[in-house]
Amino acid sequence: MSAEKTTHRPSKSDTQRRLDRLLFWQRLRVGLIAGAALAGAIAVFVFLAYEQTANLDKVVKSRELGGIVTGAKRGYSRRAGYSVSIRLDRGGDISAVSRLAVVPVKGEHVRVKEALHASGNKTYSVRELLP
Repeated sequence: MSAEKTTHRPSKSDTQRRLDRLLFWQRLRVGLIAGAALAGAIAVFVFLAYEQTANLDKVVKSRELGGIVTGAKRGYSRRAGYSVSIRLDRGGDISAVSRLAVVPVKGEHVRVKEALHASGNKTYSVRELLP
């Protein structure tokens, strides 16, 4: 009887080895599929992020200007900030965007950033209120 048990046990370990190998290959297959899906998702994200930044109008040159607020009105939402009319110290009137928490009041002195873009456009944004 003990001889039957000893001869039977090796076949159980052989079956166990085959089951372990099968389980290993199934887990490997699932892991590779999940890894490929993750790599594909990352590749799509990087491609879309690159496409968005590549098409932006890059800033070539910027400088600081001073001016006095001549008017301000709220944009289409709270996050949009304010559209501020400014008379520059060096002369000329501009319209600038202000995302400051405080509403610029008419007659207030402000520091404005002028940005020259690669396309030739100039944009203005209010940087700070001056005392």
